[in-house]
Amino acid sequence: MKVCYTLICCFFLYDVSEGITYYSANEGGNITVKYPFRSSGSRKLCRGPCEAGDVLIETEGHEAESGRYSIKYEKTGDAEGDLTVTFTQVSKSDSGTYQFGLGSDSSSYREFGIIVIDAQLDGSSEVKQLYKRSGGDVNVQCFFTNPKGSQYFCREECGETKNVLVKTSGGEERSGRYSILYLRQHEGEGGYLHVTITQLISSDSGSYRCSMGEESHIDFKVIVTDAQLDGRSEGNQLYTRSGGDVTVECFFPNPKGSKYFCREECGETKNVLVKTSGGEARSGRYSIKYLPQNKGEGGSLFVTITQLISSDSGSYRCSMGEESHRDFKVIVADARLDGRSEGNQLYKRSGGDVTVECFFPNPKGSKYFCREECGETKNVLFKTSGGEARSGRYSIKYLPQNKGDGGSLFVTITQLISSDSGSYRCSMGEESHRDFKVIVTDDSTTTSPSSSSSFTRSSASPETTDQSEDQTPETTGADTSFSTKNLILTVGLTLVVMVILLSGAALMFCRNRTNRPREPPVETDPASVPEPDPENNDIGDEGRPPAAVEISPDYSYVKYSTTQPVTAGDDDNFVTAATSQHNADDSSASLTYAQVNISNRATGSANSAPPGEEDVVYSVLQ
Repeated sequence: MKVCYTLICCFFLYDVSEGITYYSANEGGNITVKYPFRSSGSRKLCRGPCEAGDVLIETEGHEAESGRYSIKYEKTGDAEGDLTVTFTQVSKSDSGTYQFGLGSDSSSYREFGIIVIDAQLDGSSEVKQLYKRSGGDVNVQCFFTNPKGSQYFCREECGETKNVLVKTSGGEERSGRYSILYLRQHEGEGGYLHVTITQLISSDSGSYRCSMGEESHIDFKVIVTDAQLDGRSEGNQLYTRSGGDVTVECFFPNPKGSKYFCREECGETKNVLVKTSGGEARSGRYSIKYLPQNKGEGGSLFVTITQLISSDSGSYRCSMGEESHRDFKVIVADARLDGRSEGNQLYKRSGGDVTVECFFPNPKGSKYFCREECGETKNVLFKTSGGEARSGRYSIKYLPQNKGDGGSLFVTITQLISSDSGSYRCSMGEESHRDFKVIVTDDSTTTSPSSSSSFTRSSASPETTDQSEDQTPETTGADTSFSTKNLILTVGLTLVVMVILLSGAALMFCRNRTNRPREPPVETDPASVPEPDPENNDIGDEGRPPAAVEISPDYSYVKYSTTQPVTAGDDDNFVTAATSQHNADDSSASLTYAQVNISNRATGSANSAPPGEEDVVYSVLQ
């Protein structure tokens, strides 16, 4: 396929040898096509084969205009002239094939094609992000200076077969909603690979790649908006999946001032998620991008939340300035059921909402939301054959998956009450269904992680307990299980730590008693020894209780006590400190002697010995 490439008034021209010429321009641009004719007659511009109903302009004069289309004839000789047609403010709907010419003989007409694209990519800049509306189309033109090999259009990288959307070694190929059109440049090297997705849905959001051969590729990202808000409708609710993204287009006919993305109203600073006076801004998982419309007719503010979690459910606002705003609500599913698990229980609070995503790989038939089984009519809460419906507090929304790989049915109950507790079923057709159970709890009976934690700490920190009792976060089945496990784990660990500490303390105490060093001989204060009784000077006689010496390891003196008086004249006094339980023939090596010098002189005694004289007492320790 031979292609001619020419740049005219900011658009691209491709002349194909088979007889058709393609012109490409960005949406909102202009296209002009000029061609010489030798025939004469009325001037015509048609969409298609110029049959009845296809004629856009027909005139006998030299010029004519109809809306965004115009035609002009300029005579260049006696039998020939140039016929020029112009398209202004082209849109996606202008993409297609056209014919124009002179006279009634359509065989002499010139045929050409128009491709309105969203972006022209050559790989020299960062990954392009394209914001598109659900139900629309996206067309990207990828330019390759040295095109070689087959042409690929892929989701993510092309290495895996499952990611390849379309592949061809020819000039054109289509697979479902995806298509490829390759056009070679007429003069010089290079070529253009046009990749297209039609009838966009939310799940089309993601990264894509157009590739020539295995090494040369260009990446871009498509973001399909989940809703378009222009202020004419209210109660916009968006059902999303946990872990996914949500993007909303807010259109403003007279955009003025800074751009805001807020949780609830934007009046309070804490509610502002992103704010900017420029065209684009990001803060964590939240982002803003502003795109003006053609001819200055207003603009669209795209707000996005990525990596959604359950707590993202709630009301949001996108705003231009202080007065103009658009409100919407995001509902993130509490659970996703695919039929692989059983016993799905959801713990929700009275007055709250619950949303469950039921995935079906082969969705067929009507959509049902039932209490218990759907066999009995009285159990059917809601039934619809459409994509979305609502009845009182119950609602259904169906979202198909990408490439026809199944779909998800979102079922919701709002303003929960105690009687809502029970078993439920979401169903596609009569045979395929998903079951789950909802348990609605009152605030007074709800077990929260904070209350469980305060219970385990109550004896140690009553102040913390008082503070925790005021906190009552929402609890699900996972939360309750988590709290119980936490309580058991905390108590168990506390007991283990206490046992270890007490055992360690006891062990250290015993070791200290066993390994305490023996006290050296200590001289006793003479004042502490009582005066001996002169009537009993023989301490060792039978029938008399032995004297006892009590030695305390914690003090630096020896306490001497006896029930019998000791005579002051005794030079050698032996006092048994402890009665041995061993036999008399035990080895002497097992005996330990402690020498204690005890003065015979009692303080204030008339019979005190002279200074320097002392008695020696030996205590035998077995």
